[in-house]
Formats: sequence, C-alpha cells, structure tokens
Amino acid sequence: PLSLYEIDPDSSFSNNNYDLFSYPETQDVEFQASNGFFLAFDGDSMNLSVEGEALRDEQIVELTAGWNLIGHPSVAKVDVNQLEVRYPDDPSSTMSWEVASNAGSGIVQPSIQGFNHAETRHEPVNRLEPFQGYWIHASTPLELIVTPHILDDNASGDDQDFLISLFSEQSEADPALLMKDMIEIGLSSDASNDMGYGEDEYDFPIIATPANYANMWIDQPDWYESGVAEQREFYKDVKNIVGDRKSWTIKGDISGTSSGAPIHLSWEIKNIEQIGEKQINLIYGQEVYDIRENSLESGSVYAGSILIDELYFGNIQIVVGILSCEDEGLVDCGDDVCAETFEDCSCESQGLYDCLDGSCAETLEDCSCESQGLVECEDG
Repeated sequence: PLSLYEIDPDSSFSNNNYDLFSYPETQDVEFQASNGFFLAFDGDSMNLSVEGEALRDEQIVELTAGWNLIGHPSVAKVDVNQLEVRYPDDPSSTMSWEVASNAGSGIVQPSIQGFNHAETRHEPVNRLEPFQGYWIHASTPLELIVTPHILDDNASGDDQDFLISLFSEQSEADPALLMKDMIEIGLSSDASNDMGYGEDEYDFPIIATPANYANMWIDQPDWYESGVAEQREFYKDVKNIVGDRKSWTIKGDISGTSSGAPIHLSWEIKNIEQIGEKQINLIYGQEVYDIRENSLESGSVYAGSILIDELYFGNIQIVVGILSCEDEGLVDCGDDVCAETFEDCSCESQGLYDCLDGSCAETLEDCSCESQGLVECEDG
C-alpha cells in the first residue's frame, strides 16, 4: 500500500513538527508542481504514474515565513546557486541566492535540505532534481525563482572554514525501517557567537516518523527563550574561531521504536588546519572521547566513529579547545585548577587559612600548634 502526505495547510509549526494531511488511497490527487509530498510504501521501490505538462520555463515558488516543503517545479536540473529570490509582487527586489542567503543578514537559510535515499537521511543539496522534494526556510514571505540553465558540474561551493559534520543512526536496527540524521558545527573568523540567521540554521521539521529515527539537533534554549530564535533545535551552528574554547550541546532521541542497541555516531572534519593543534573532544556521560586523536585522514577530510549507549544520546557535548573542569566532571577551584571535590581545592580557593601542614582552617589559631610555631600542651 502507498500513503501520500503533505503539510496540513491549517496546521501551525510547533515543537519542531507540523500536522500532516493524509490522502485516502482511493482519492485522485491533483499535484501542484511546487508542492512537496512525503510518500510511504511497503517494499524497496514503487513505480508511480503522473500525468501533466512538462514544465521547462522559469517557475515561481511561493514561500511562506518559516519552513516550506516544496517540490522542484521543473523537469530540468537547477543548481542552487542559480536560484533567485524576491519579495512577493516586487520584481525590482530580485536578488541572487548568494545575496538572499548571506550569513547573518539573509532572508533564506543557505542549506536546502533534500533526502538522500541511499543514506536514508536529509542533507543539504547543491542541485535541485526533477520530481524531488526539499525543505526551505524563509524568514519572511518570498518568491523563489527557478530558471533552467546550462549546468556547471565543475562549480564548487566548498569554503575554507573549519566544519564538523556529525551523523547518527541506531545500530542493529532493521535497514528497511532505519532513518539517519546529521548536523553541522563550525568555526569561522567571520562568524558571531550569537544567533545569526543563515549563519546558524534551524533544524528541519519531523513530519513523518519512521520505525527507527535517530533524531539529532544542536540545542539552543537561551536563543529560543530570549526570542531571537523561533525554535531551539538547530541543524547548524557556526561560532567565531577566536578563543581558547568553543562548545556545542547536542541533543538526540529515538523516534519510533528503539532497538535498544547503541547509537552509532560518525563524523567528517573539513579544514582541520584552521584550528591549529586545538583538541576536539566529544563528551557523553562521564566519558571524554578525543575525536581528533581517533580520526583517520582521507584526502582533505578526517573521519571517525564511536558507539555510545542510547542513554547518553540525549546529552552530548563537543568541545574544540581547552576542556573546562566541568567538561571533565571535576570541580573548578577558581584558580585555574580542577579537583575531585571542593575540599581538594587549595585553602585559598576555599576561603580558608593555609596551615602549611596540608590542612586548612578558619583562622591561624585553628591550625595545629606546630603550624603556629608553638609547643603543644598535653591539655590541648
């Protein structure tokens, strides 16, 4: 059986989710070329017959503020960097995709999320393909202009900033029911540590829950609660490269039915030379895992993987640079020293007098007689 879903036009976005409208199996469906749909069916593949006009000319896709699930409206492939954007009914406002998605000041998120069927996960695309659906986020109502053009297979959108792509999936899950996820964290000399639309990108919605989905996001509750972000779940966060320590809090959960098996986390690191000799550590539970030490170089990319218990999937941290006492599960004594407990900190850190015999006291008079340079009397 085949199930066809699209976003319910009467629903509103909340908790990183939309309501779905499901078409009955017996209903004929009239497709709008610019709308995106989710298909669910049994088996490895299915042939669909769709009748209609083959659109080859320029097409306009209407975008609402927030998330949009669109369908590529043309039978021709179109590179993302050839897209144009304008405000509704204002041709004079037409701008290139590069300008519209400019990090920190753009009006659309740079990443257009498509679905990689081979890897069973969403990921950013550089080219729109016929009959494929995509997620696009806009900060305001817009019109997306899609114009067929001569393709340039040599064009590269790679930049030179430090970037970690982190991938998640639950091990030992049925491959036919498995859906994976990915996020991106980075460092750039041009980036801000604060929320910057386009520089930092929202995580796309979950509108269809597979049997096993290792959902993962960068958590930014402060941005959401202060009103600078419309959601706390982020797909990408880029911070300024200056500083001894940068950290990201990553949350995850299993949507659908968990196999109970460990979570397989893998990563790819690009432009690692940008951070010099800084450490890269993954922290989960009480464990600190050295990502840099346990990555293998493959061309210009460093890659590696680890299995972690599902229990820790909901609270992961990645730190680039110096680890804090808290990162290592220790107490910060406040004098650039970490200790197992506060009592193990120096006397000065505890606000006490150093008796110079390995003990601390409230005052000198509370120290041992020997510490005070006095004779100890038998009566105390």
